[in-house]
Amino acid sequence: MNSYFNKIIKNNKLILTTSLAVTIAVFCVTYYNQRINKQTGCPPAENAPPVRIASTSLASDELLARILKEAGQPDRLVAVSTLADNPAYSHLAGTLDATRARIGDNLESIAALKPDLVVFANFNRPAITSALGRMATRTCWLENFSSLADIHRNTLMLGDAIGLPGPARVIADQFIADIRAAEQATNILIAQGRDPDEAKRPRVLSFDGSGTVMAAGTTFDDLVALSGGINAATAAGMTGWPRITAEAVAGMAPEVIVLLTDTRTKEDLMGSLEASPGWRDTPAVKNRRYVAPRPADLLALSPEVLSVIPSMRAAFLTGGGT
Repeated sequence: MNSYFNKIIKNNKLILTTSLAVTIAVFCVTYYNQRINKQTGCPPAENAPPVRIASTSLASDELLARILKEAGQPDRLVAVSTLADNPAYSHLAGTLDATRARIGDNLESIAALKPDLVVFANFNRPAITSALGRMATRTCWLENFSSLADIHRNTLMLGDAIGLPGPARVIADQFIADIRAAEQATNILIAQGRDPDEAKRPRVLSFDGSGTVMAAGTTFDDLVALSGGINAATAAGMTGWPRITAEAVAGMAPEVIVLLTDTRTKEDLMGSLEASPGWRDTPAVKNRRYVAPRPADLLALSPEVLSVIPSMRAAFLTGGGT
């Protein structure tokens, strides 16, 4: 187990700095952005709050459902995205009744519902937002999905947009508390290593079969840190979702690989890794150190994303995973 349970760095101060980095980022980014809330594409409700809210993306589906449930007003959500019922991607699957419409970004289907607020994500078509604006329908356009701080910020922003800042604050505060609890659990597990003076967090890479990995400036990067690992792509100075070469992978020498199985099976991805130059010679592949979280957990754009941490932590620190 010791070959896979790589213990934390020598300096205890560095442990504390690492473990608190995500929480500090959440607070700083959120409160800065709250000051410029009115300048975003999702302004607060200044008059009567909307009573017929339509969501066109899974990100806003989950956030709106949680806020409205907290407020005891779930019926205000009259439409959710077409992915809301897909258990591979959604934490709402099986929880929504048929009275809510299922919509995409089709203008006619949205307009037919006569919503007084339509919530988009930055990956929805901007032309739809513009067209709804001309119809005098309020829109809220969430723009950032690159960190846990963005999830915290989007929760508060949506709460303001639908006139429920209090319930949104309850959810956002619980999110911070859950992040702190995850940090504490990870650090306790790390501290149980036999040789803490020689310890280090394992190097981790994501793999989806496309040659693209997730680096700094992604929610995945935050999750790796909270789970006790080091994102090897971030350590190599990469940001966003870069494509990497076989030579770069070999140089990063990941010890654990997180498989993104949203479009391919775990077995298919493992076979692809073991046949790919660069990847097949890494410690992770040689030792079959894989973890394949449920896509709905790993890719969530709501506080539900923290549910992926136990499986990732087990793979990073205790020899769990495949």
